[in-house]
Amino acid sequence: MILYRKMLQRELAKVARGEDPMGVIRSAAENDALSIPVERDKAHFTDGFESHMRRTQVQHSPFAQDLKRVFADFSRQRLAEKIPILNHA
Repeated sequence: MILYRKMLQRELAKVARGEDPMGVIRSAAENDALSIPVERDKAHFTDGFESHMRRTQVQHSPFAQDLKRVFADFSRQRLAEKIPILNHA
């Protein structure tokens, strides 16, 4: 705790002198943003929820069948939104 306070005092003194505290990077070349690919527009387990339930203890839940129906309906609805021709079937 004492070392932490000393470090804070040292960094605050730098700021008071107009210097950058540790961890501040002002160079654009050194401060590139990381691009992390993220799946978008996907609900968890919609493509394999029933399979997931069979492998876990959720299968013993008193409302397991209701959950399967909800996720199956959600999957069909989302698929129909993505592929409009399915709405006419």
